[in-house]
Amino acid sequence: MKFTSHLLAASSVYFGFPVLSQNNSSSSDTQCPRIIEDLNDDNAEFNATGTTTFSLLEQDDWQLSMTFQFHQARNTSTVKDVSSQGDRTLFLSVPESFPETPSGKEMELCYYEMDALNATSDSGESDDNDASCNGILSDECQKALRGAPRPRGGKCPRVDIEEACGRVMRRWTSKPFNLSQQDCTLSSLPGVDVPSNYQTHYIWYLGEFLPVAEEDFLDSYDLLVRQPVPILITARLPGESESGAAEIACLATEDISKGSRVPQSEFPPSSATHQDSQRTVIYVVALSCLTSYLLAM
Repeated sequence: MKFTSHLLAASSVYFGFPVLSQNNSSSSDTQCPRIIEDLNDDNAEFNATGTTTFSLLEQDDWQLSMTFQFHQARNTSTVKDVSSQGDRTLFLSVPESFPETPSGKEMELCYYEMDALNATSDSGESDDNDASCNGILSDECQKALRGAPRPRGGKCPRVDIEEACGRVMRRWTSKPFNLSQQDCTLSSLPGVDVPSNYQTHYIWYLGEFLPVAEEDFLDSYDLLVRQPVPILITARLPGESESGAAEIACLATEDISKGSRVPQSEFPPSSATHQDSQRTVIYVVALSCLTSYLLAM
């Protein structure tokens, strides 16, 4: 099985510098997120990926991809590595021509996510993104999410869905972002079929420190790569004919990379696991220095 052994702690990898825009051909002024630099240098692989397509404000075939990288602690007589972790990253791929259009320059986007769930979709083999949360979220919950407030006044409003969904929106970007800055983008993602003439933007990163004991680590791995994450993306296009939209998806990293562990544990689990019975330490980084909200566990 393939787990990385070279990942640094999140504090040194992702929080060590301001995530500002830079040209991928290199700039002395700013620095792209570490994961973007590693991918551009062909120095990063994913253990598992998941992808869905959606549309916002008549912009068809946008692609949302979720990836997982796992690092298993290896504590030997020569290496003192005592932390295991799972790193989840979200990417948004759009036609490379879109960010230069008037809509691409002005559209404001907000990203929200709920905690991952021990559930499976009943949408079968359907490729319809609208059905991806069926069997995972109730119809009432899905309706409440699609009715979420749009970006407003330079902020991503809090989404109150606890009554409709029986759970809260756990994490979200505090400020809207757009796709007008084309620096720090990618033309491809390992293990993901990104259409040609698309550019991929880094949106969100979340990591969890996992158990060090091998059996518990593998159980956590098996769980995390299969748990769907309910995601909400809202959009607003300012102007005289102002418009807004919201799309939801329940996305899991079901595509296991060659050489990575194929999950073996029961799913959905019949009993509580590490991610259910006790919350692991979570660290979050959002797009372009945006503060992210993280509700208390």
